[in-house]
Amino acid sequence: MIERVASRAVEVAGVGFGRSAGVLGSAVEMPLRMLTTSRRVDPDVGHLGPLPFAEARHLPAPDGGHLFTLAHGTGAPVLFVHGIATTSRIWTKQFRDLPATGIRAVAFDQRGHGGSPAGPGASLDHLADDVRTVVEAGDLQGALAVGHSTGGMALLAFAVRHPEVAAARLRGIVLVSTAARLGLAHVPMLDRAFLQFASGFVRSGAWARSDWSRLMARLAFGRDPVASQVELVRVLLASAPEATVAAAARALATFDCTEHLGRVGLPVLVVNGTADLCVTPGDARRLARGLPAARLELVAGAGHMLMLERADRLAELLRAFARDVGIAADVAA
Repeated sequence: MIERVASRAVEVAGVGFGRSAGVLGSAVEMPLRMLTTSRRVDPDVGHLGPLPFAEARHLPAPDGGHLFTLAHGTGAPVLFVHGIATTSRIWTKQFRDLPATGIRAVAFDQRGHGGSPAGPGASLDHLADDVRTVVEAGDLQGALAVGHSTGGMALLAFAVRHPEVAAARLRGIVLVSTAARLGLAHVPMLDRAFLQFASGFVRSGAWARSDWSRLMARLAFGRDPVASQVELVRVLLASAPEATVAAAARALATFDCTEHLGRVGLPVLVVNGTADLCVTPGDARRLARGLPAARLELVAGAGHMLMLERADRLAELLRAFARDVGIAADVAA
């Protein structure tokens, strides 16, 4: 009884915080405008639209619903997996630029995001099973898999949960802004409190408001962000369904792959920004140390959204890693 009352109190606190977040948003609106407006010319105005694609499919999800997938280009297959509260559109620069270098870009909207209606499951195991569906139903052979944030966690869970499929279908994994755990489950009661607070906050409606989504989007970037890139992330965050965000928060709070990293038998490239506030360089170092065959690349000054703010550097790393693992000798340097 006492525990239920405490949980309810924490949830109500989340609702209250969410409803009062508008005051915070108004207070920081002008500083945020200054932060999100770079003095240099914005090179991405009008260029961050929907993904170009040559093929679109709806694949049945393992537990109901379907997964919306897109593919563009020919050559070495590279699967891109987005993180929480965004969609495959976050890979717009990679879909625009990489096919010209000999890469076939493939992406899908994770369950509950974008064009993929949610199945009843919402754990990282369910996301791992979805990755397996896309890899097998999409007939990806000798592929590279790239996961961002929660998408990277899904790839870790996939490699641990389905090692035989990973070994047969993939040549390597790239983990961008990814941690092996958030650590909440290791603090007594904190994971439960986080879940209840997050549930209340999301239900307050704050998540979809422009003030809050603008603040969250700006915090996802490092130094000197480009305004159009921040706006893309803001729009994606504000458009994410509340139920999906709450379910993802639940999955993140309990995810811990630390003890299983030694079972990831594929070569792994870990990439992280030095100014990432969501996944710190320390998180990235711990992840790389725990993997049997991993290389760490830290990108100076970058935040959490490397695929946007450091797209050229990420492309260089992806192409070099693809050649290193032997799947793309003909990929342009």
